[in-house]
Order: sequence, then structure tokens, then C-alpha cells
Amino acid sequence: MLASLEISLLICFFQFPFVLSQFSCSLNEGYANCNFNESLNNSTESQSEFRKFFSTFHCACDKQCKFFDDCCIDAKYIRLPTQSPTVKPNCFAVTIQRRVKNVQLINECPVDWNNDRIQERCESKKNSTIVYPYDILDEEFYINEVMVFSNRTKVFYSNVFCAICNGDTEDLIQFDLNINCLLEDRNNTSDNPNLIDFETLKANANYEKQDSIRNWHIRYKEKMYKCFFEDKKFKQFVASQSERILRPCVRSIKDCPQNWSEGATRQKCHSYTNYVFAKEKIYKNIDCALCNREDPNELNCLPPQRKHAPSKHHFVNLGILLDLNIEVGNIVGTKYKNCLLSEGKVFNPISKKCINFGCFDGHKFDSKTGQCVLKQDSSQVATKENYALCVLNGVLMHYFYLSSFFWMNVMSFDVYRLFSRKTNNLKSSKKFLKYSVYAWITPLIIIAFSLLNEYLFPENDYQPKYGLQSCWISYRRALLLFFAVPLIVLLITNGVFFALTLKILLETKKATSIILKKPDNIRFKMYLKLALIMGFTWAFAFIASFNGISQLWYPFIVLNGLQGVNRHGDRTPLKLHPNDPYREENYWSDGLGQLTQMGKKRMYKLGLYLRKRYSSFLTKNSREMYIQSSEKQRCKESANLIAAGIYLPHSQEYPKYKFSFPIKTIPLMEDILLTMKPHCPVANVEFEKVKRSSELINFSEKYEHLFKFLSEKYHANISDIFKARNVYMNLVIERSVGYKLPNWINSSTMEQLKTLAGYSFYFPVSTQILQKLRAGVLIDEILSRFQLFDSKSEEKGKDNKKIFIYSTHDTKLAALLTTLGVFNKLTPPFGSTVIFELHSSEKNGNLVKAFYLNETETEKPEILYFPACNYKQFCSLSMLRLNLNNKIPKDWKKECGFSENKNLLDPHSDFWPHLEF
Repeated sequence: MLASLEISLLICFFQFPFVLSQFSCSLNEGYANCNFNESLNNSTESQSEFRKFFSTFHCACDKQCKFFDDCCIDAKYIRLPTQSPTVKPNCFAVTIQRRVKNVQLINECPVDWNNDRIQERCESKKNSTIVYPYDILDEEFYINEVMVFSNRTKVFYSNVFCAICNGDTEDLIQFDLNINCLLEDRNNTSDNPNLIDFETLKANANYEKQDSIRNWHIRYKEKMYKCFFEDKKFKQFVASQSERILRPCVRSIKDCPQNWSEGATRQKCHSYTNYVFAKEKIYKNIDCALCNREDPNELNCLPPQRKHAPSKHHFVNLGILLDLNIEVGNIVGTKYKNCLLSEGKVFNPISKKCINFGCFDGHKFDSKTGQCVLKQDSSQVATKENYALCVLNGVLMHYFYLSSFFWMNVMSFDVYRLFSRKTNNLKSSKKFLKYSVYAWITPLIIIAFSLLNEYLFPENDYQPKYGLQSCWISYRRALLLFFAVPLIVLLITNGVFFALTLKILLETKKATSIILKKPDNIRFKMYLKLALIMGFTWAFAFIASFNGISQLWYPFIVLNGLQGVNRHGDRTPLKLHPNDPYREENYWSDGLGQLTQMGKKRMYKLGLYLRKRYSSFLTKNSREMYIQSSEKQRCKESANLIAAGIYLPHSQEYPKYKFSFPIKTIPLMEDILLTMKPHCPVANVEFEKVKRSSELINFSEKYEHLFKFLSEKYHANISDIFKARNVYMNLVIERSVGYKLPNWINSSTMEQLKTLAGYSFYFPVSTQILQKLRAGVLIDEILSRFQLFDSKSEEKGKDNKKIFIYSTHDTKLAALLTTLGVFNKLTPPFGSTVIFELHSSEKNGNLVKAFYLNETETEKPEILYFPACNYKQFCSLSMLRLNLNNKIPKDWKKECGFSENKNLLDPHSDFWPHLEF
């Protein structure tokens, strides 16, 4: 388990001069350009393709920015010609639980679309004078209100008809409208009727106004109800998706008035995005504001208020592997029988009927089959090469899934044979050969029959049709015959073998003694675990497939390993200034730089939380835990208390008796894993450059008055952000233990110090060189630990630990988060923890998921979305290693500039004089 900070996601921006007309916004948070140099014909497309969490969305540098009309002024793709028939999405506001969220929406057809019936339905809401909700119950109206989302282009369409006319129907998510009825008599606690369908409502309801609100009213089972239509699933989808999936947008003024005569300004207004704000108005850029006659002196770079909340990501649905719902049709992935968009048919979720709209663009009517088929010259026809790869992918997936189950069957039989035979004298090589033939060849025979039926036999419903709908089996009956049936037979057989084995063990003392004395015990336990994983989880999959319960897909992903990095608990001050009112040591009975009683309780509660969170994964044996700590006493004590909370939980208060767990430490000045102390010449030189950089100098100049003020009050030299951080930390500690702060410290001063302290963690690792040399070793340690669980790794199984805990300092924790691209420039609180989990997926292999717990009292960790993982909730371990490879040193000493025998200790090094807390 890997513990880490709970933080918001840091968006990195390039710092380049950006001047427009008489007004400019500095390139701080929220403002980006792409560093595109047209003369050199290259581009370092922005490190963050578009603005994401916890930043004001301003512009983008990715390939889609031209389509979404949100390119930065120097984005490479802003120069690409626009295809005239293409319809660009607009920013549309959706209200979810009284909060407004903007989404990208297309609500019209291209100008060259020639199916009037589809176009009329697509644009009906835009052109209609009828106010929603409609005062007549007609499903023809309501189907126009059901939005759809395209997984391919990541835009919403106002309804399925708009997706059709824009040629975007390959991967749509369609939402239903639900009929929601509430009792008019609030004192009546009877259950609400959930079974009122559209026809019942249509036949019996009256549209009435009550309390200034118009609703449908219906008498149902002698009670009066008011009913309304609710797009619940759509709102749940919007609320749950991250900005990586739902591209952010800002509703703004993006054109000049018709009477504006200057064409150059109008063209600039249309061309790029860099939002500016004027009172209640938002303009796409400064040129749009100027042509709308806004006073440049009244413009702002940031909106009046900025409120952001982290979003959740949804993981990939594996339901297509066992989509066996033949009742709704034979094609895998379809939800409604004989209602395929490719055939010109649209399902109406209100009337539950399929409506035929004729053949769409790119299709023609086949009089022989009575269906719409692709035109041969259509651009939608896949290339032969892509189709062949898709078919090959489907065949190989089919074969290896079957083979894995046949090997599971081998294991089950082998365990049964192990405990039922009278002798142990078996020739392993011959047995393994027989097993291999069975497990590899039998699936091949099934695949051969499948392919013969596909390519040699006449057209039938049991042909797999690899690549027709997806790169998998496309016909449900074929999926049942060639995949599901063999799996069911094997699962039943495995269950029988294990039942017989357990029967033998219970009936014979001899078999029991074998388990207790022989290594075969290990084999049995291993096979049993594999049976649970491969057998029971797939049983859930079958149940989910037939019953439609999506939650039953979750057991596919099984927790494999954990690692943790945490900051120590609350401590006393390290050093007090001459004029600090609490400078005397008798105020700090625990000693300077040591854990307070509050800190001890916090770290023990962190252990209790981890025990609670992973109770089904961890045992009561502390040998499954590995701890490494900084040599500082407060870090070692924190690690010990966490371990006590996990393995010695008695109450909410930490145990008063002495307890100790094995903790690995390295001398402070040599610990390149968990401290910033070791001397590194290259890092020293790089940090000197940072201190002389305009970014740090300009930032510090804003607080010169504060440095002078603090120096006078504390009778000390407080001349930079690092020394100011020491003041801030002391004030936080003094306030936490109940001491009254000095009169000269007010809320404004504390806020300024909080900002300074946060940035003091960022600047020491603000370049890639510093990140590599100061945090790269820790990242390598984390990934290497996880690598031990990788089935493809030669090191697999060499470490039997389940949980790895690293106790460190705020500086190292901030360096780790900055290097991973998720630091929020806020001081890591005492006890803050980053948790890294390793998950195993049948389809995707080993996956990493990370959380940030920055408030141990709430026990609500936030998910971390790493740029190296394309901001996904689950990240492939191999992908994470590959994308972070440039931040991991191959030879730390050599890259730091040491000769082979050079010692890390350097008494003259003062690179981190104020940084270890």
C-alpha cells in the first residue's frame, strides 16, 4: 500500500510573455500557451492538453482544440483549415442538484445533411416554441429531449438524431427519461408508485398548475400523485465524469456585434481562446471584449469566484465479454431488439418502441435483405487492414480466455489427484506435457469450429462475426456456444474437483497430516486462491450478464498489493525565533522537533483507518508489513504508531504500553529515498538557477513588505519564502495546541504565509532535473515494489509483503506529488498520506490507483489522477513506469555529479537549510 498526500491536481503551465492589445493576463494558473515555434516547425504541445481540475479553464493545445474552438493563441492546430460542413459544439449549462455544470453540446445538423426528417427532429428543440415540459403527453416530443453522449468525440448531442446527422453513432451512451411520481399528500408515507408507465400516465393524467409549478397529476390506487419526467441517468453521468472525459468549457461571448466594421479584430475574436471577465460577462478573448466596446481597465483575468471540486472517473465496463441477453437481439452490445442505428432505427425510451427513419447518409437500402447497408464508396467503410487486425484481436482474445480457464481446470484436477492418490511417485515432466496438450489444444479446437462456422458454413445466427460490432464476438448465440458454454462446464467441473478434494481431506486423517507436513499444503492454498479468483468472480459475471446488475462486475478487479508514504504526525517547533512569545522550552514538554500528544493520536488513528479500509485484505500477522522511515525520531515514532493502529487496534486511543515494530532506517545524510538532506552537486546548481529565476524573484517581490514586517516583529532575518515557512509552521503548531497568537498576526497575514509556505515546497523541485534527483528514487522504489507482483516479472514472488509504509517529511512528500504532477502548492498537513493500491484485472493486467488523505480526521481520501496515466483513475503499471521513466535516475550518484568513490556527506552543503519539517 502506498500512502500519500490528499491534494488537488496541479496543472503545469509554460511561462512565456503573452500580450494582447492594451490589456494582458500574465501566464499564471489557468493561462497557457503551447510554445509553438512556427519558424522551427515544432511544438512542445502543452504538458496539460487542456485545463483540468482546480484551474480556470482557458485554452487548449491538443488536436481537438480546433473542433472544440478552444485553442490557445499559438496552438499548432489553430492553423488547420476548418471543414465547412463540420458542426462545432457549443457550451451548454446543465443544472445538477442546484449546481451548474457546462458541457459540450451539438444541437444541429451539418448544412449538407439531406434527410429532412432527421434534421427536423434534431433541431426541434432549438426551433420549437413549445416550452418543456410539454403540456401534452406525446412520446414524439419527449424523445427529442433525451441527450446522448459520444464516447468517440466526447461531446453531447441534444438527442440521438443530432448524433445521426453528424455521423457519430459508433459508440453512443444513451440515457432514458424516468417518470417520477410523488404523493401530493405529504403526510401519507405510502410508497411512491414506481410502475406508472407512459401509457398509463397518458390515459389518466391531467396537466395542472399548482403552487406556481405545472406538473402532471394522476389518481393511482385511490391516491393523488404529481408526476414529472426526470433525466436522472443523464445527470448522474455528467456529475460523475471527470473533465478528462467531459471536456470543460465556458459559456462566453465569442463574436463581435454586426455593426462592428474592423475585420481584423473580428477575425482575432473568432480565432483563439483566452477568457477575460467584465462584471457579469465573459468574453472568449480580449479582442471579443474590445469589439463589444468593453473598457480595458474594467477587464479581469480571473472570474469573481472560483469553486472547483474533484471529479470521479469511471472504470472500463467488461460486460461485452459475456453479453448474453439474447432476448433483445443477437448482436452483442445492443440494448433493444431489432433497433439498430446502422439500420436507420431509433429506440424511443418513453414508448419503448423502435421507429424507422430510413437509411442515413453513407447507407443504402438493400431490397434483398430489407435492411440499410453501407455504401461501398462511403468513408465509413473500414480499411481491410484495420478490419483484419480487429478480427485477429477478437480471435486471440477468445483463444487466450478459453486457455486460461482450461489451465484452471488442470489445476483443479491436479489438486484432486494430489490428495486422492496413494503414492507420490509421479513423473512431473510427462504430467505437465499432458496438461499442456489439454490446456492449449482444446481451446484451439473450439476456435477452429468457430472459424469453420464463420467462413465455410452458410449464414446462421451462431457465426461469431469477429469484428462486426467490436473486436470480439459480435453474435450473442455464438458467444453463448463457443465461449459461455465451455466456461460454464469448466467452472462446474472445477467446483466438483474441489468439493471432492475437500471431502477427502475431511474424511481421512492421513490427508490432513499431508497438508500439515508437506509442501503440497502450499500448492493447495495457491490453487484454492486461483479457483476463487477465476471461478467465483466469473460466476458473478454470468449473474450480472443475465440479470443486468452492473455492480456484480466489480469482483473482476481484485486488490493485490498496497504501498504507503505518509508525513509524520503533529510535532513541536524545530526552532523558535528570538521574539517568539513561546520561545522558552518549558512550553514544549515533549521537546523541540518531537511528536505532540495530538500527533501521536493522529498517527494511531491513521493506522486504525488503514485497518478498517483494508480489513478484508490484511491479516493480523504484522510480518506482512514492511516499514521504512526517515532517521528522525518523529518519523520513526509515527511509523510505529501507524503499525500499532493496523495490528494492535484496541480502542480509539493509542496503547500506553511499549510496542515496537521492525523499521528500516538509513543515516539522515545518506537517505536519498526519504529525505532531502543528501548532498547532490547537480541539484545544488539547478536550485541556484531556480533561486535566480524571474519566476521566484517576481513571486518573492510581492511579499517583500511581509518579510520586512516579520523580521522586525520576530527580531530575526526572515528574508525569503523558506524562512517565512518556518514562521508559518510555528504559528500553526502554536495555534493547534491552544496558545494565543501574537497580536500582530491576523487572518490576512496567515493567508499570505500559507501561500508562501505552499510555494516554498514547489520551487525546490520545480524543474525536471530537481524532480528526478530529489523524488525519482522514491518513485522508482514504489514502482519496483509493485513490479514484484507482476506475473511477467522475473522478480515475481520474491517479496511476500502486502503493505509497505514509508514515513517521511513534508518536503519529500511534496517533491513526490510535484513530480507526479498532482501537487496543489499547499503545505502537506501533519499525517497527510498518499495511498497507492495495486489492482489486478483479468483484461488489463496490473493497475495502479492512488489516493490522497490530507485530513486524517475525515477519513475521506481523494483520488489522484496522474498526467502520466492520462488522468485515468486506474493506470497500467507498465504505462506508469514508461511515462515516468524520464523522471527516474538510472544512477543517482553519477547523475548528481559524484565520482565513483565520492561520499554523499558534504559538511559545506547548505542546499536544504530550511526545508526539512
